Amino acid sequence: MAECDALLKGFRYGFSSVRPRFTQPTRMRQRALVRPEGSFVRLQCQASGTPVPTIVWYKDQVLLPALRQPVQNPQWTLTLRSLSPQDSATYTCHVANAAGSINASYKLDVVERSHCKPVLTGSHPVNTTVEFGGTASFQCRVTSDVKPVIQWLKRVETDMEEQYNSTLEVGGQHFVVMPTGEVWSRPDGSYLNKLAITKATDDDAGMYICLGANTMGYSFRAAYLTVLPDPQVENNAPPPHLSSGLPWPLIIGIPSAALLIVGSIVLWLCHTRLRVHSWSDWATGVLGTVTINPTLGWTKESVLRLGLA
Repeated sequence: MAECDALLKGFRYGFSSVRPRFTQPTRMRQRALVRPEGSFVRLQCQASGTPVPTIVWYKDQVLLPALRQPVQNPQWTLTLRSLSPQDSATYTCHVANAAGSINASYKLDVVERSHCKPVLTGSHPVNTTVEFGGTASFQCRVTSDVKPVIQWLKRVETDMEEQYNSTLEVGGQHFVVMPTGEVWSRPDGSYLNKLAITKATDDDAGMYICLGANTMGYSFRAAYLTVLPDPQVENNAPPPHLSSGLPWPLIIGIPSAALLIVGSIVLWLCHTRLRVHSWSDWATGVLGTVTINPTLGWTKESVLRLGLA
């Protein structure tokens, strides 16, 4: 019978009729929602079809008549603000056209506020390493009864404090306030904020803190950023045997002086050898052969003949 009704509807509207379907299913994956009292929630049932489908919403299977919308302006998203425990219920969207209908349900649980300080949930922020000139990012997720203030801080080394106009002291250490972006509300009732560091340099390395605060107090968590060395500086570095820290004139002068000394010694040795060789030739030619006693050295007679006694 249902197939006959669909066929008759097809004849009525033409065979181009298309049954409704949800166009953004990824935004509808989380169907069980928990929200703190006083917050808000958005329930989505974006759909398409031919002809354009209508949508109505139910709360615990009771129609919400105020949410009926004409075909020209269907209310694909149900927004509930200033939630209270009475808003806890199962909300269902019913989307239909001449070709058929589809449904989706959300279970909403509104909890009373615990009136406590924020809590940093998950493992973020985590230690991060980035290449020189690259982009690094930290993220921070905070659970709070009310929308918290999320602020990023960077620790300032003791010898660098004078470079900043003002710093904050947290746990006996000094920090500088970093620019903070928008705080996003997540479907699970937590809040998310991210810190992006572009064109990272050595000055960006160090400790970063995510600080979440509300009227009841604050919580924080630290992470470290490591910036890898600049590859251009490494390529231009001097060879290891020239990186002793000595001035370059001294580095060049020491080998030159050593070469000069060695050259002088070689010249002196050559000159001395030449003199000894010349004296030996002269003595042999003038005095003749000198007899040397291998046991006593020079004999007295030879000394007398030389005229050296």
